Amino acid sequence: MKGDDPVARLTVQANVDLAQLPFRFVDGQKRNELTFVTAVFERDGKYLNGNTRVIGVHWKPETSGNDQRGGKALDVSFILKSGDYLVRVVARDAESQHLLAEAAAVRIP
Repeated sequence: MKGDDPVARLTVQANVDLAQLPFRFVDGQKRNELTFVTAVFERDGKYLNGNTRVIGVHWKPETSGNDQRGGKALDVSFILKSGDYLVRVVARDAESQHLLAEAAAVRIP
């Protein structure tokens, strides 16, 4: 990008609900591993940039109720010029191999 192009930082975040996450017991803890793939596309569908992160998740068996909401598992940033974009996030857990996909249109002024 040229120095005079408007630039913005787009941050993509994902939260994990531990109550819904399959797990296995290892060393007295519930565990799973999440793989997140995040990608940014131009309005016409052209791929611009992407990121893959693998995150280990573990929590105590006695965690219950509201404590199981977990919290932020993913925080990925992209530097973009002004324009319209499509952001896609695909997540897979290692225990059940289930996939979750979300997409959102984003406008950078």
